[in-house]
Amino acid sequence: IGGGTVYIRSDTGAVHAIRLADGAPLWRTSVGAPVEAPPLLAGHGLVVAATADGVVVALERRDGAPRWRTNAGDRVTGSANVWRAPDGLETVLVCGYDGLLYGLSALTGERQWTYETGNMINGSPAVWADTVLFGGCDARFHVVRASDGTGLATTDVGSYIAASPAVADGRVYAGHYGGVLLCADAATGKVHYGRQSLEGV
Repeated sequence: IGGGTVYIRSDTGAVHAIRLADGAPLWRTSVGAPVEAPPLLAGHGLVVAATADGVVVALERRDGAPRWRTNAGDRVTGSANVWRAPDGLETVLVCGYDGLLYGLSALTGERQWTYETGNMINGSPAVWADTVLFGGCDARFHVVRASDGTGLATTDVGSYIAASPAVADGRVYAGHYGGVLLCADAATGKVHYGRQSLEGV
């Protein structure tokens, strides 16, 4: 939601913009394949969405006109995120089923860097200061430098992390397939604790 407009995805392969005040449709843009993750509002007046066949698209917020398209290699199910450099330029961050974290120029969609993991990634990356944090089906927390994609730390947590982490006060939180809620240091990935969660969660 931004500027009085709600941007939503659809399994029909389109991104929709509707007016928040009354639900009136403002525009609809087909992107060619189902969009499973919520769209991202980035800078430069863009809405960024990723499709089930691994294409990342940027659309103009005002009218849905396509700005750029980039192939991410495989299915994307988690929302993109964005990191803003000190000079104001933004990097769009996308995780995919090909096991890669992509850093894309928000202006052009050009691939600036990639970071490779050992298995597919389902969730969205989190951003803390100058780092990107996420977990994957390689059963690891990853801490990556946002400016160039350099891996800073990984921590084996013992089970798949298929969800998106949350970050607060320098700590990252995520649940894994073993039914445990983990808390790790956002700078080092070191696990502070793992608490057994509710059965089936």
